[in-house]
Amino acid sequence: GEPVSASEEILTHLLREKMGFDGMAISDYCAIMNIHEVQKVCASFTEAGFRAMKAGMDMECQFRKCFNEELLEWFKSGREDMEILDRAVLRILEAKFRMGLFEYPFADNKEEVYQLYEKKKNQEISLQSARESMVLLKNDGTLPVDGKIKKIALIGCHGSTARAYFGGYTHFSMAEGFLVARSSMAG
Repeated sequence: GEPVSASEEILTHLLREKMGFDGMAISDYCAIMNIHEVQKVCASFTEAGFRAMKAGMDMECQFRKCFNEELLEWFKSGREDMEILDRAVLRILEAKFRMGLFEYPFADNKEEVYQLYEKKKNQEISLQSARESMVLLKNDGTLPVDGKIKKIALIGCHGSTARAYFGGYTHFSMAEGFLVARSSMAG
């Protein structure tokens, strides 16, 4: 009955108090914006940002549309309780501290990264994952279909395209979006 991104019941009572989570909560891609734009629960982006932060959301991703300058003014002016902002900032700083970002703010150089990840064991795990995720492309007797059948009909919305199997964040989807955008600009 309410967006998870603005749910104190889920983000604070369930996640933190009942389950003991002590990290930072980060919104999914534009989820806080959607509280206003899509779910129409709040009258403005700023109100959506406040409601999410008050509920226990600490960081807005991907765009900073709701955790905005107006919301900062709400805290500075005393319209809203500064403790809500302080709580979110504290959790973010604690997470950065645990990750070592204060001691080592920059990523390792390229060679050090390769040394960490280019190991035989990692390559073996990747190969095993690839083998286990293979899809049957040829019936070698595995399927209960005899050799007399020449064609199989794929019926339904997925019959003509595999598009539905790829989420919006996959390379396939991004490439498709690029082609659509490019063709609309050309027209």
